[in-house]
Amino acid sequence: MAFLALSGHRCHGAAFAESAIANGAECVITDRPVAGSGFNDKVIHVGNSLTALRTIAQWNRDQSDAQIWGITGSVGKTTTRQMLYAVLETQLTGIQSPANFNNEIGVPLSLIQLSESSQFGAVELAARHCGEIAELCRQALPHSGIITRIAPCHLESFQSLEEIRRTKQELAESLPAEGFLILNADDPTQAEMANATSADVHWIGTTAPGPGQFRILSASPAGCRITAGSDVFCYKGGRHLASAAASAIMAGRLMGLPTPAIQRGLQNFQPGDGRGKVHVAGGVTIIDESYNASPASVVAAAESVADWKPRRLTLVLGDMLELGPQTEELQRSCICRLLALKPSHIFFVGRSSQLCRQQAIELGCAAGQITACPTAAAAALPIAQYTDNGDLIWIKGSRLLGLEDIVSHLRHRADDSREAA
Repeated sequence: MAFLALSGHRCHGAAFAESAIANGAECVITDRPVAGSGFNDKVIHVGNSLTALRTIAQWNRDQSDAQIWGITGSVGKTTTRQMLYAVLETQLTGIQSPANFNNEIGVPLSLIQLSESSQFGAVELAARHCGEIAELCRQALPHSGIITRIAPCHLESFQSLEEIRRTKQELAESLPAEGFLILNADDPTQAEMANATSADVHWIGTTAPGPGQFRILSASPAGCRITAGSDVFCYKGGRHLASAAASAIMAGRLMGLPTPAIQRGLQNFQPGDGRGKVHVAGGVTIIDESYNASPASVVAAAESVADWKPRRLTLVLGDMLELGPQTEELQRSCICRLLALKPSHIFFVGRSSQLCRQQAIELGCAAGQITACPTAAAAALPIAQYTDNGDLIWIKGSRLLGLEDIVSHLRHRADDSREAA
């Protein structure tokens, strides 16, 4: 085991070299001097630690015959990757990107997991600038790809939706002729991508032709039942995950998996923390969508919330960051969609919380039904005090707000109440 010291936001990993050796690292790879003594023979100095990481990852990728699936898009990357892995692992040996390891550091760390036994890899690819997906593809060498959806996201980095589309299209352009590309027929921005790839294109969606067309049979707190072609599949999660499920089904079919294996894989899928996981705490149901938020993901998740029939519905919406000049317009559109759910109360969290409150009032929501809180810490107690047995709480916001702390507070409060009883 090697310890590769990278530069972080607060300090450089070289500061932890001695601790790494003490905990079993056989060597330290670093582009900075290391403190301590007695282990200099275990230190490998390089010109740039990140370059070293990429070189190691590229070497490991070159040793593997695994078919790598690259997954990109503005929303739904992680869920699609997790569903794809859940399906393929029923019959094949493979790896997937850990957590949200999808950038210039995360992708190499994902590739390092590949071993001689790996038959596939599900690798998430993200970007904040044009050219980044292409660079990640040069490292991962994907055989096939899935593009989830193009939507307004990171507009502080990208100049337009078209620029986002072109960047995601870099995955399509990187695929070999013998590979597959799964596109979403319900996303009109993807139409041109079919002409930008050498790979064999397959469409999924409610409007897709042939076996990629899916239809939602039922959606409830227990999960969703959908048809894809002539087969029925079930998964845990809301209707907004149906496109991800359809992509995983199509990929499983293209990889030669039998339908029962694909069905079993989807049934085994579990939404992750912050990505639609459902908690029940003290008679209160919490839908934890706290990991991230964009206008498209907020609207999609809201469609799933409409399938629940709670005694009262409480919505918690944190700031949607990195939307640039369109922030207020996109924010207002999302609030309008959320008000259509007729919540009993909305808590807005973050720097824009007061502005969101004013927008909600302008859209017809009573002032007494809205609370604005500057931080997650300030919101946790009022939310807990407001909720009661039988309520449903939906929590969503950008990652930097730390809304998962509200989820933890609600769950711990319920545990404390049980102990007191």
